[in-house]
Amino acid sequence: MLRRVTAKNGTGRWGLLLLSAIAFLLPWGEGDRAAAAPAEVTEFDLSATDLYPGSIASGPDGNLWVAITRGQLGRPGFEQQYEGVAARISPAGLITEFPAPVPWFGALASGPGGNVWYLQEKEVGFISPAGSFNRLTPTPSSVGGLAAGPDGNVWVTERNDPGTDAVLRVTPAGEVTRFPLPHRESGPSAITLGPDGALWFTETFGDRIGRITTSGGLREFPVPSRPVGITTGPDGNIWFTYWRGVGRMTLSGKVSEFPLRQPKTDAVEWMLGPIVTGPDGRLWFPNGVGRIGRISPSGRMTQVDLPFGGSFPVDVTLGPDGALWYSAWGDSPCVGGSSCQRYVPRRGGLVGRIVPGDLAVSIASARAAVVRGRAKIRLRCQEGDASSVCGGAIRLKRGAVTVGRAGYRVPTDTRRAVMLRLTRKGRALLSHRHRLPVTATATLRSGESDRRSIVLVRHRDR
Repeated sequence: MLRRVTAKNGTGRWGLLLLSAIAFLLPWGEGDRAAAAPAEVTEFDLSATDLYPGSIASGPDGNLWVAITRGQLGRPGFEQQYEGVAARISPAGLITEFPAPVPWFGALASGPGGNVWYLQEKEVGFISPAGSFNRLTPTPSSVGGLAAGPDGNVWVTERNDPGTDAVLRVTPAGEVTRFPLPHRESGPSAITLGPDGALWFTETFGDRIGRITTSGGLREFPVPSRPVGITTGPDGNIWFTYWRGVGRMTLSGKVSEFPLRQPKTDAVEWMLGPIVTGPDGRLWFPNGVGRIGRISPSGRMTQVDLPFGGSFPVDVTLGPDGALWYSAWGDSPCVGGSSCQRYVPRRGGLVGRIVPGDLAVSIASARAAVVRGRAKIRLRCQEGDASSVCGGAIRLKRGAVTVGRAGYRVPTDTRRAVMLRLTRKGRALLSHRHRLPVTATATLRSGESDRRSIVLVRHRDR
């Protein structure tokens, strides 16, 4: 039965890579949860046996498509049996499932012929809008990521451990051209179409990002440890996730790093996974249990808490309706040890839809120091577009008396202190006491406002 929840918030190294790329286990501290952005999130439950939703993509048919592995309890001893399912999801959340010929498939992407293309361990194919699988061509080694190229072909990364990795060009008829990479065991993973018409891809074990033209011209750039996800950003740069952070790279190879805040823990270090440009001009990525992270082109990070806090988002995409969509496990994954052989998620998976909220300003101060007749009030600007600015006026009142007022401009996704000069009456009220409770109101030019009680605290002038 479909459940809809809407809320406002805010084995070997390839085995490890696979789990890491699915897990994205990098939770933020609890102090960050309270500052979650007030986006609108709607979640739709999949079948109770759809335990492992994976790649999600926006299809050319105007629907979302999700690769799912359905788990079934098998023989005694908690051994599992699996089958593959492709789920077609309308923007309204109507879910239709189609059986897949293999239990594990993924890396979905919209491609030529009006189809959704997929990867299986050693196979490339596509799914028609009616849900039929067309198994085109086998590959000699396991495949990593895929993307539609500007030449009408599909481009695929191929991992050949311990041999020579490659990038493949696959025609709609299934003809494959292989372009070997210069470094062995570099671990090519995600791939995306760049703003320059070339294909850009991550080399996870080589600590590089590669660029290949449609004629096979190759160039590589060094980046921070273990790059995984990759996308073209709204600023015309290449954005990627890496081990413990998000990176931005210009087309000439200049890299800027934005590390994520990390809790103090002895847990295994995990890589982040997919990253995609959202409808608000920010980059979005799964960020651990119950969270989707996002970063503006200037590097300011925020996050959105999901309605079901125990869910585990694994992939994100921009939907045909202009909203951000994600797939998620209904339970945190097993992170190691013999017990993982018997791991069974406690609930089925889900898909979610996120609509960023309207531009909003809030008063972040509970108290404000007053020095030489000026009060320091902290404001927080959030939501809107990544390039938005909260502008308006802030006013302090004690009953009917205006204690202070000032204009402000605060870039979105930031907190900023506004220095507000007290009125003569305000200074007089404060001169008779050390603390003065007042009501602070911050109003946007559009008319929306935030109001809270704060305390002005007088400091002696030096």
